[in-house]
Amino acid sequence: MKQAVLYKRLKQNLAECLACSWYCKIAPNKVGVCATRLNKNGQLFSLVYGKAIGFHLDPVEKKPLFHFLPGSRLMSFGTVGCNFGCLFCQNWQMSQINKSQISKVKSQNLQEELIKLIDQVSVTIIPKEIVEMAIKEGANGIAYTYN
Repeated sequence: MKQAVLYKRLKQNLAECLACSWYCKIAPNKVGVCATRLNKNGQLFSLVYGKAIGFHLDPVEKKPLFHFLPGSRLMSFGTVGCNFGCLFCQNWQMSQINKSQISKVKSQNLQEELIKLIDQVSVTIIPKEIVEMAIKEGANGIAYTYN
């Protein structure tokens, strides 16, 4: 768990997440819409920092990048959690797994249960390792995607 950067502390230990357009106002020991940012006593923490899922070498044409390095391949990866709920999502097993578990978790155990779930489906990796993996696989770039 790493303290988030994009948030604002509010009164009564609320935290307003500034990472997306939902601007979630998150109560202590709760998460926002994406279920990846947890409020601990008014401070917001990322539950997915350094926890990646779904490494694939994808053609750039699979990405929403018009005329960008045509014919190249990108090392794609993401994390669990997403602030959308698209009915057509092809990656819902990855992007929504943490949301599906929240209703089953007792409030006092939310942090531990979400961290355990994220650890089960993710690998711990630092940015340098992702770059090294992309170079080794001959990728022309890296795409944070799937969620």
